[in-house]
Amino acid sequence: MVEDTAVFGTRNGAKLNATVFDLERCGFMKTAFAQSSSEVDEYLQIQVPSVTKHHLEVRAAETREPIRVVVLRALKAYGVTVPDEAISDRRKRRPA
Repeated sequence: MVEDTAVFGTRNGAKLNATVFDLERCGFMKTAFAQSSSEVDEYLQIQVPSVTKHHLEVRAAETREPIRVVVLRALKAYGVTVPDEAISDRRKRRPA
């Protein structure tokens, strides 16, 4: 069986490699067992220009939604498959 490995950091200039199994076992990857595999959220980390991040923050403030929702709406508008139920504010609501 071939396992996928990923570089997940460096230490003293050396790359730290781990398999997906290693990362799950050590708690680096969260799995939602209550959801089916097609509904599990994955982590995605990207670097964007600071002006882009600032614009996303402004749009999120204007719409009073998290940046995650703004980005998912934009991806869906671009034609990327995004389930409707994924585009929701998952933050806890404060009692009025």
